Amino acid sequence: MKILFFVSIALLLGTWVIYPLIMIVLRQVYVESRRKKNGKIGGIEEFAITIVLPIRNGEKEIERKLHELLSMTSFDKEIVVVSDGSTDRTVAIANEFAKKYSDISVFSTDKSGGKSAAQNLALVNSKNPLVLFTDVGASLDEDSVRLMADEFKDELVGCVGANVKFRWNESSEHKSPGIYWSIEQRVRRAESMFGCLLSLVGSAFMLRREIFAALDEDTGDDLVLPIESALKGYKSVFVEDAIVFDTWPAKSIINEFHVRRRITLRNALALYRRRKILNPFLYPKYSITLFMHKVLRWVSPLLLISIFAVSLYLATKDDFYIWAVVIEVCVLLIAILGATFGTGKSRFVSLCTSFLVANAGMAAGLYSLAIGDRITRYRRTN
Repeated sequence: MKILFFVSIALLLGTWVIYPLIMIVLRQVYVESRRKKNGKIGGIEEFAITIVLPIRNGEKEIERKLHELLSMTSFDKEIVVVSDGSTDRTVAIANEFAKKYSDISVFSTDKSGGKSAAQNLALVNSKNPLVLFTDVGASLDEDSVRLMADEFKDELVGCVGANVKFRWNESSEHKSPGIYWSIEQRVRRAESMFGCLLSLVGSAFMLRREIFAALDEDTGDDLVLPIESALKGYKSVFVEDAIVFDTWPAKSIINEFHVRRRITLRNALALYRRRKILNPFLYPKYSITLFMHKVLRWVSPLLLISIFAVSLYLATKDDFYIWAVVIEVCVLLIAILGATFGTGKSRFVSLCTSFLVANAGMAAGLYSLAIGDRITRYRRTN
């Protein structure tokens, strides 16, 4: 039982603390060996970009977004808007733009099939060699797009992720994920440097069209396409200077819980269907990254349960484990209080609360996976 206790702690610390720290530290001391290969493919001037904008009931944001995209004039582009069963004026507004601007095309579906279905429809009706996926709520400028496209001078690059900075809505009662996201972005920078990045952010990322394969409607794009890229011999990179702003999708603890559940369910299902990438003999770097960064994190709720159950059992035999139980209960109570009354300015309370909500959401996601639940439609939580 003692072995189980310490192994569970080691695995938990490994995915949440040790792996991020190692990656961040190595990035600080490691001199980047990759250099852009000039003349391999050419600059952005030689590229044409398809900008894919899936949207559902976005009448309040689509006009701003289309003006933003139309202002990008230094490269050839086509803007493909796909309305996913919108019931408001989204399609009407988009069609008004399409009448004025020839580089905008609009497609719509009668029923909502989800973000992935909309992206699939867009790719069928587009032609350019580079594809930029972006969300209607995300804000990016022309320089960021150029920086992302410029990475494709390296013929080994298949996917390019932007540096997404989330805005925390003033009405939000829960901002503790900001700490988690800050660490997550640093880890992604390091993974990009070492050529093992396999997770992007759907707010804005770019890929070679040849990599794209029809997306499963119940798994999404931000993990699937980087994995598909790796399986086809390409790598994904993170561009720190390509800044994109978006709003964190959850405004409350309950919203955050559902976001974590949805992400866990869709990404775990996606990885299971592409489990070949976990073979350490075929893909050593990628398999280690996915195991430490994703798989262990998804099972951390089980590790926490194991630690607490073993602590309770061993507390009857050893005073050390009594203190372990006390610490575990105190941290849990702090997290619950933070979730109930807010985290205030305490960084420790924010960490505890974010950790609790994340693990609760991941546990729910794994349960949904086990019972065969599937999520196809993307719903921005309110």
